[in-house]
Amino acid sequence: MRATLVGVNTHTKWLGAVVVLLIAAWLRVADLATLPPGMSDDESISALDAFHLTQTGRFPFYEDFGRPEPLYIFIEAGGALLFGASIFAFRLSTVLVGIMTVAAAVWATRQCLIDLPQDARWIAGLAASASLAVALGHIALSRSLYRAIPQAFFMLLFAGFLLRGARTGKRLDALWAGVSLGGALYSYTAAVPVPLALMPFVLSLLVFKRRQWKAWLPSLIIIVAVVAVMLLPVVPLLLTEPTRVIGRAAEVSESATTTSSFLKRALQETANFFRYFWIINRFF
Repeated sequence: MRATLVGVNTHTKWLGAVVVLLIAAWLRVADLATLPPGMSDDESISALDAFHLTQTGRFPFYEDFGRPEPLYIFIEAGGALLFGASIFAFRLSTVLVGIMTVAAAVWATRQCLIDLPQDARWIAGLAASASLAVALGHIALSRSLYRAIPQAFFMLLFAGFLLRGARTGKRLDALWAGVSLGGALYSYTAAVPVPLALMPFVLSLLVFKRRQWKAWLPSLIIIVAVVAVMLLPVVPLLLTEPTRVIGRAAEVSESATTTSSFLKRALQETANFFRYFWIINRFF
């Protein structure tokens, strides 16, 4: 029998998850019709774009320089079709994404800590989701019409499916990992460095699981293939009109508005990120 940490039964675990989600829902839904009291310029444009999509079925693909990513508008349009074309309905769609992100944190954390006993993984997952549920920043973003809100959700799914797929070798996990990564890239330009996380992941597989390459290599190929297919509509724009895709991000990061310079900047920042943790690790 597998060792457990504190003997928490299954019902208690799921009850804890439900309690966390209820708290997250209350913090995001309470007084949603009146708080926030108004809309910013970006929120107003997002609402208009979503309403326009529901009425005409057409949406400018990467043509809004300030808000180029398309996925959030489609989410808002779907919410408008389900709940009605109102400001409350638009905000409710964002709230639902925020709550789903809190739920995904439980599952993704458990996948990241697979070597720990089952109870310890559940406790860590509940702690991670509870922290996100009460995080003021995430609550504020969940109650506003902010296009980046789906990014964390898709990144958590990507991490969970990637790790589970590498462990089990299931092709379906690899498929969903690719879809999740593609969803993150369509959510917000800040997700562009996320695929770079595959580099140290693949390196660890080569070092520690080189002999099992037949189990994990097909999964990686599936992930790359799925993401490549999902990004096919964006590739021509990156090659011909890169400012339509990365112009806003390049402007904010003070980098040049070309694909190569943007990727170079992303690589530099990613290297700095890993260098930081390398220094911290050596210090301790």
